[in-house]
Amino acid sequence: SWFVLTGGLLLTGLLGALLLVVSGERAQIKAQVRDSTARLREREARLEAILDNAADAIITVDSGGILLSGNAAAAILFGHAPDNLPGMRLDQLLDLPEGEVRAVLLRLARSDASERELAGVARNGARFPLSISVSEVPLAGEDMFVCVIHDLTEQRRAQEHIHRLAHHDTLTGLENRLSLTQHLEQLLAQARRNDDSVALLFLDLDHFKKINDSMGHQAGDMLLIAVAQRLRELLRDVDVIARLGGDEFIVVMEGALTPELVGAVAVRIVQSLSTPYDIGGKTVHSGASVGCAMFPGDADSAETLMRHADTAMYAAKSEGRGNFQFFSQAMNAATHERVMMENRLWLALGEKQFELYLQPQVSLASGAVIGAEALLRWHHPELGMVAPGRVIPIAEESNLIFAVGDWVLVRAMDVLAEWRDQGMETLRLAVNLSARQCQGRELLPRLDQLIARAGVDPSLLELEITETTAMRD
Repeated sequence: SWFVLTGGLLLTGLLGALLLVVSGERAQIKAQVRDSTARLREREARLEAILDNAADAIITVDSGGILLSGNAAAAILFGHAPDNLPGMRLDQLLDLPEGEVRAVLLRLARSDASERELAGVARNGARFPLSISVSEVPLAGEDMFVCVIHDLTEQRRAQEHIHRLAHHDTLTGLENRLSLTQHLEQLLAQARRNDDSVALLFLDLDHFKKINDSMGHQAGDMLLIAVAQRLRELLRDVDVIARLGGDEFIVVMEGALTPELVGAVAVRIVQSLSTPYDIGGKTVHSGASVGCAMFPGDADSAETLMRHADTAMYAAKSEGRGNFQFFSQAMNAATHERVMMENRLWLALGEKQFELYLQPQVSLASGAVIGAEALLRWHHPELGMVAPGRVIPIAEESNLIFAVGDWVLVRAMDVLAEWRDQGMETLRLAVNLSARQCQGRELLPRLDQLIARAGVDPSLLELEITETTAMRD
């Protein structure tokens, strides 16, 4: 098609060739044009197809932070319908400070870094990691920004998985040697700043090789998993639990620790790990020997602390396994005696090592025996006769006193019933109660139960309490 344009009029949007023709006094321009609408639409469709097939989200934003467009990947990433993206605010999709969207876009566009990590906000409010690169496109009157966004969720998961493999034991899920070393160094640095203590307990399972050899490695693995689970249940969330390899475990505690507290934890560990295991339907008996070392008293570095705890663990094994030892002998003397006595008390209850001795009570007026006082005696197979003064204070500081005290009451009822059956129904029996027994609400109902079961006259039972207990109530 040919058009003749005169008077300086020019049609825009037409493509073609221009021909200047001079005719007489006036100049004419002949223009050959063709309709380019179809070609422009084809170009736009091609560009839209390229954007919608891009793996990354691509959005355009005006200078006010309002979305002008978003491709299919952007709609999928943020969970919005494609038609709803234009007109949304950018801070609805990205975790950006309110009122600072333009400043952030300019800073990202003009930064030397090609990408920046931010938090994305999905339609359901969930936040996820992403990286964004921003390009500034100057337009007449205002700027436009083109943002290319990449979802980092899978990348972060992969990184976390790799980190977990590098820092955790694959069998038990506990920390491994690498992670333990790093964690221990941090705890020691923190303890130095806060003037706190750090305790490291080195655990080695007893008879593990025998179990592994006789039942197979699968059973050994199941035992290690069970040990890890018991340690998790027994210890605090803030305590570090690690497996060094084989049947060696480490427990690290920090804070205002005392030898008594650490020793008590060691005893609980020994007791817990000594309880039989159900491995593949079979009952398996194991146990643990524990070595304890403390910072700053026993060591001033992570390596030394580990070595000293290891030394103490071998000392525990040499003492017959199933116990614990402190590295510091000065600390070990009193603390080990106290805590091991508690452990032996538990065993004494189960193995019936206690006896009730009867000390006669005689009337000064008549010289007749009118009753007796029940005295607890403990015959230990190795220690021999253990004095009550060594037993009661330790039992009162733990919950053992309730079990020991109940055993005494049960045995006392048996004695009164025996006396009744032998015709000595007028003799009284005096029993000492501990301060801890008197503080709870269970004592009187338990006495009623025992008296009713034995069928004895309650007036024949005499309960003795200390002055300190009486003054409290």
